[in-house]
Amino acid sequence: MNSSLIGQAPSPFDALVAAASKSSPTSLILPLLLVVAFYFLLIRPQRNRQKKATSLRSQMMPGQKIVTIGGVYGTVTDIDDESFGLVIAPGVEVRFVKSALGRVIESIGDHESIPDSDHGPDAPNS
Repeated sequence: MNSSLIGQAPSPFDALVAAASKSSPTSLILPLLLVVAFYFLLIRPQRNRQKKATSLRSQMMPGQKIVTIGGVYGTVTDIDDESFGLVIAPGVEVRFVKSALGRVIESIGDHESIPDSDHGPDAPNS
């Protein structure tokens, strides 16, 4: 009984295969455009961010002022293969993995002159 029903009724899969075989090459344009858009909107920017982060980690040096991805500000003291030391307060040094580096605030050669409270721009010259 079941064998006669299977042979007579076309399955939805058969209809899908028949429609796909009759489709024209222009029907591939939409999926191709989606793949290209996906690449340029998601994959390529992520690769650029990864390259930038890797470059930033490899150029990290002791003495730089940085911010971690968790928002901790400090000065780099030492660096090894997988981690770095960070002074976050006088006498307080913590260790972070290198991937925790968020951004560099001040490099060693980028010292800006920050006015002291006694020698600000409005202070009288002596």
